[in-house]
Amino acid sequence: MLAKVIRYHNNKMTQYISNSDKHYYGFIDGLRAIAVLMVLIFHLNPSWLSGGFIGVDVFFTISGFLITQILIEKKELPYIQFILARFRRLAPAMAVVILFTVLIGTFIISLPSEISSLTKSVITSSSYISNIFYFSTSNYFDSTKENNMLLHTWSLAVEWQFYFIYPFFIYIFARGRFAVLTLLAITIFSLIFAVVSIGSNIDAVFYLTPFRAFEFSLGGLVFALLKNPKVRKLKPENLFAIEAPIILGIYLLIFLSITYNEDTTFPGLNALWVSIATCSILLAGLTFSQNSKTLLMLDNSVMRYIGAISYSLYLWHWPIIIGFRMYVPELSKVNLATVTFVCFVLAALTHRYVENRLRRNSPKNSRLALGIASAPLLVGLMLFGLNKTKPELFNSLTVEQNNLLNVQRWADVPGVCTATHKTHEYYDCIVGSPDEKPNIIIYGDSHAQVYVWAIHKALMAEGRSARYLTKGGCPPLLGVAPTRTTINKTTCLTLQNIFHDLIKGDYVFDTILISARWSLYNKQTYGSTSFDKELSIMVLAAAERAKNLILIDNTPEAPASVPELIVRNLRRGRVLQSFTNHIGPYAYLQNLKSEKISIIDIQNMLCNSNNECPYFVDGKLVYFDSNHLTESITTDLLKNILQTGPAQLGTGNPDMTSDSSEENN
Repeated sequence: MLAKVIRYHNNKMTQYISNSDKHYYGFIDGLRAIAVLMVLIFHLNPSWLSGGFIGVDVFFTISGFLITQILIEKKELPYIQFILARFRRLAPAMAVVILFTVLIGTFIISLPSEISSLTKSVITSSSYISNIFYFSTSNYFDSTKENNMLLHTWSLAVEWQFYFIYPFFIYIFARGRFAVLTLLAITIFSLIFAVVSIGSNIDAVFYLTPFRAFEFSLGGLVFALLKNPKVRKLKPENLFAIEAPIILGIYLLIFLSITYNEDTTFPGLNALWVSIATCSILLAGLTFSQNSKTLLMLDNSVMRYIGAISYSLYLWHWPIIIGFRMYVPELSKVNLATVTFVCFVLAALTHRYVENRLRRNSPKNSRLALGIASAPLLVGLMLFGLNKTKPELFNSLTVEQNNLLNVQRWADVPGVCTATHKTHEYYDCIVGSPDEKPNIIIYGDSHAQVYVWAIHKALMAEGRSARYLTKGGCPPLLGVAPTRTTINKTTCLTLQNIFHDLIKGDYVFDTILISARWSLYNKQTYGSTSFDKELSIMVLAAAERAKNLILIDNTPEAPASVPELIVRNLRRGRVLQSFTNHIGPYAYLQNLKSEKISIIDIQNMLCNSNNECPYFVDGKLVYFDSNHLTESITTDLLKNILQTGPAQLGTGNPDMTSDSSEENN
């Protein structure tokens, strides 16, 4: 989502800032360059710039400034002409990228099971509602988003919705003396709305426009302040007063891009600092631009050019990166350099031959822009309909490849359930023999859920039963949920309380089996406490009410959803054998080991000493996505687990260990 601006200058000048002197301010293009480079670096490798996603918010703020400027200064500009100007400027380039993506994706990259998701993304992106679509389909178990080549269009949809609604506030309230007050009110209400809502529905705050409006309105507030005669007269002779706001703004953006990460509660209040830093640079730069030397960091030929192509670069970078990663999830340095080069070449060509072709206001250009913009929508609708009515047209896979993709994933949970994911967002079931009192507890997240089918069969054969308590994304603790999480905290705490009630009585269970994605939870924050501390509390409490307490250690994690990765490469003649596991055992679990508490080392069972893990064991697929084991593998892992004492449980199964050291990724 690049700041979308009407360019009233020549092709070399990417931004025309209307002020009393009609100057072009190149540092705004430089600021735009910083934003797009942050996003690009973050998407190439998040470890290089963990908070690079804030580039999106920099663009939102710049866009708010520029659009407010147009709406206030061009009072004669009708609403429809404003929208058409935006459309001519932005829609053709976006349409070209979407059309390219849907054609390449449908006929070359995507698998039959992915066509429906791709075409829905094309339709909603072309309709500028993809942010609403992605919000409505957000789900803990949804792994398709990581391969969605149009996921980045959510931000473009936010901007378009801003364009559609925002002008009415300006027309009615902000063209006179109430401009500052109006923009300040929008900022305050939107920010409060976001801060209050982020704890209960972070997806809504991330994707939906009302929660993001304050970022735009803060940019608009900068322009409203610049219209104030007192601000325009500011001409400090002190060099520090001129440079300090610009330096602080630049360094704050750099600091935030380095320190923010996937665990940062975002957007909300943390996005406010990004907008403030951007506004500081804009306000000081536009007021003191002729006196500032610091602005040369932004206002130079390289940064101005990157800023000029930033919209096209943003459009292209995500589908290109994802297209590569769908075949090679872990990109080498050569891969990364190739991807970056391709992105810049496509951006430069699109900027020159598409962005700048239809910007002049004429009926012909408006008709052409509308025609080009409608093309991907029509193609998306056609492909969606064909896929619905004649899916065989898109399936050229072999029987073996189709079987790999049709591996059992999240099937119905067996047994008798009083709560399911559909009804309560967690599972509370009796598995095994329903006539027997449960003397076993299965507790955990989705990494515990995958064992349910194997456990159910084993218990049915033994005439025994177990209480099954799991929720995807919920750490198996006692009354503690992560500070920042995409799951329903209330539901997570409800499940934890059910488990706590079971183990606080006098009854002693034969076995309590706990499995979770420890590698995820030990990185999250839990208020004033730590995950290790809360885990110890839970484990010690559970051990008091269990003859045997079994903790299943981290499951090795593949770099992408395994069935899709294998089949995609098979279509290109490449056979993948193994991957390097970067998720090691959770060392803290060993501190909890005792005669009663055993630790099952899944990595030792599945992988060799070089951390090379197989995609297949004895011809059976190991994973049905990137980190969840298939039923056949859990059956082998848990064979006789309920009859085996804890001393034998963590020793490993030689038949399960892979000797393969070949890495074909």
